[in-house]
This record gives sequence, structure tokens and C-alpha cells, in this order.
Amino acid sequence: MNEKTVGFGVGLDQQTEAVVERTCRQAGLEWTRHSNLDTFALRDDLASAGVLVAPLPEQVEVARLLLERLGRRHAPTTVVFLAERLDLRTIVEALRAGADEVLQWPAETDRLEATIARAVEASNLKLERVAECRQAQEKLDRLSVGEREVLELMLSGKVNKLVAARLGIALRTVENRRKQIFTKLGTRGFAEIVRMVQDADHLLRNELSHLPEYPRPHLDRAS
Repeated sequence: MNEKTVGFGVGLDQQTEAVVERTCRQAGLEWTRHSNLDTFALRDDLASAGVLVAPLPEQVEVARLLLERLGRRHAPTTVVFLAERLDLRTIVEALRAGADEVLQWPAETDRLEATIARAVEASNLKLERVAECRQAQEKLDRLSVGEREVLELMLSGKVNKLVAARLGIALRTVENRRKQIFTKLGTRGFAEIVRMVQDADHLLRNELSHLPEYPRPHLDRAS
């Protein structure tokens, strides 16, 4: 793991916490406990990537709200809920809302180790996506104002002649700016540029919209 990954035990009873803590430590996670899931989800000072293990809330709406709040944290968190009762509707809704796994507890204690391992892997994958987003944003920031103008029109489907007409510049200038865009972004084709912009835009807008240190790309689509 490139960054510190933490096991967060939240609202667990003493016996359950002992089992979960041991499993998380065996997986190489640091361990921290919190008594209340509501207050944990509202905190904004938890910057470490982590695996959260908590009881599944009885109400679907509560689970959905908690997962939404957790999604606003400054670092990715994978969520494992422990369900004492086999309420399929609540379990399905929790998974749809963004939980990574729901274990029936304590009946599925034997699945905890593998579940934590998968959760750690998922957390690392989320961190990799954060890194990709940062890299894409850094590359896009290298573009000049003129190159951004050309790129915006390229993304809207305009060919070089239409780009030149729209911006009131020479066709040769558009071609030169296109070359610079490919050079600065380190791409070999337009499809790669599209994916780069889509990745940065999608990740920042939807998954990482609450990371203030990484502003969204200013590449609004031209009409």
C-alpha cells in the first residue's frame, strides 16, 4: 500500500470489535475505533484511506445517508456492514447505495478475513483512481488558454476549419495548437485525450467533488 490504510471500527460491540480488529491488523491495517457511525460520517478530518466495518443500520434511508456522507470524506473508504438480521431488502439497498459488502453476523464470521482483504484491495484501487485523476488534471493544467479553447471545440466535435472560424484564427494556428495539445498531454490519439478529460471530469465531479485541493477541470463543452 502506497499510503496509510486504516481499519475503522464504528459502533461495534466489544466482542465483535475484537474479532474485526484482529482481522484488520492481520491484513496490515492500522486500527481505530469510533463509537457512533453518525458522527464518524460527518467528520472531515479523516484523510487516510480506509476500510470501515460497522453494523448495518436497520433503516434503508439511514444506510443510504451514511454512505452518502462517507462519500464526502477526503479519502476513499470502502464499507463493510455487519447485519445481525437477514433483511434482504435492507442489504440490497445498502449495496446499491455504495456499500462494498454486507456480512450476516456472526453467521458469516468465517468470511471476514477474505472480505477485509477485498476491501483493502478496493480501497487501493480507489486511491489509484485518485492518483489518475490528479495526473490527468496536472496534464490539463499545462495547456495554455488558446490550447484550451481549441480543445474545448475539439471535444464538441468541431473540425479544424470550424475551430478556426469560431475562434477567428488561422487554420495553421489551430493545427499548431493541436500539436501542442498532444505533446503536452503525452497522448498518441484523440480518443486518449477524450478519455483523459472524461476521467478527470467524472471523477472530480462525482467521486472526488469534495477534495478542495484538486479543482475541477475548466473544460466546459462548447456549444
